[in-house]
Amino acid sequence: MADPYEYSLSQLPVEEILDRQTDEQLVKNYAQTTWNVYEISDDQYAEIYRIVFGTGHAFAKNWVGGRPVTINGETLQWIKRRDSHVRVVTTVHT
Repeated sequence: MADPYEYSLSQLPVEEILDRQTDEQLVKNYAQTTWNVYEISDDQYAEIYRIVFGTGHAFAKNWVGGRPVTINGETLQWIKRRDSHVRVVTTVHT
């Protein structure tokens, strides 16, 4: 297993319960760690997704495998993209 990638966020956690699936949550991206939920931008979502699941192409031999992510020292559990209530599991490496 690869060492976790520490993804530092300067913003504070938000008070959101993602199980509620509100209309307001449909227009925002979220990262949920062990203890906190963070609102993240589209660019942050894309970057975290690439870190967790890897990037590149095996046939072009430039594949970089995914690795676990921690945010401010906490293990990332889920990410949720705007326009969806589906949370993507990010703990596949643990």
